[in-house]
Amino acid sequence: MIGKLFSLLAEGFAFFRQSDLRTVTSAVLSRDAHPFLQFAKYVVCGGVAFTTHQVVALALGLFVFPDQAYKLDVTGVEVADFPQSGRRTVIIGGADSGLGIRIFDAKGKAVADGSAGTFIGKESEIAKLRTLMTEHWSAPDSMDFSEEAEVIRQAAAITGYDPDIERKMNSFINNTIAFALSTVVAYTLNVAFVFTSGRHSKQKEIFLFVAVSLVSYVGGMVAVDLVFRYLGNIEALASITRFLSVIANLGFAFTSAMVNYVCRKFIIFQK
Repeated sequence: MIGKLFSLLAEGFAFFRQSDLRTVTSAVLSRDAHPFLQFAKYVVCGGVAFTTHQVVALALGLFVFPDQAYKLDVTGVEVADFPQSGRRTVIIGGADSGLGIRIFDAKGKAVADGSAGTFIGKESEIAKLRTLMTEHWSAPDSMDFSEEAEVIRQAAAITGYDPDIERKMNSFINNTIAFALSTVVAYTLNVAFVFTSGRHSKQKEIFLFVAVSLVSYVGGMVAVDLVFRYLGNIEALASITRFLSVIANLGFAFTSAMVNYVCRKFIIFQK
């Protein structure tokens, strides 16, 4: 198997060395090109579709359905003097007297608000938050990523509002819209440059293409969610969770690309 792979690679490189630009261009546009070239075209088409997904999801996350992380704002004033609006912000104040918490959603609306006396039965959580903030009331900028994340989690536990709910929902919406558009791009490019239709009816072909892509999409979302859920709660790893999610994305992207290629080549399209 490995020998066959190296043989195909050698033949592919030999083709590029021995052929002029016109011959290479003709091969690129042909669906009967060398397997190495066909797979290279598939990778390029997949790269275009992947880029489409990322750009659309990022644009939606920035301008339509915000999915950025919450920021922390620490102040010494009482709840009554807290700012009245703010986007994705957790405000904690009242260091010298009654602890106060106010949380704003992506639209700047206060979704959780109150002082320590408001949150009945949360004495232990409030005590833990005070302990977390002991060294940072006067210098909140001294907190690192993991400390800020823990403070926000504790504030959420006290108020009963989970800041991640809205973020995850918006991320799901953004990625679903991006998935739909990128799948259209992937199908169009694959039919135009890589595979030949005809194995199934056009409706069944599109259905199978979307189904295979959907399995990969769901798997990728689950992989990243697991990274955030289980590694993001480990303080030692909190600061690199986002990096790990990128690794999870890339790893799954590679394996799903291979599975998609096999399914599309031998199940969906003629060749």
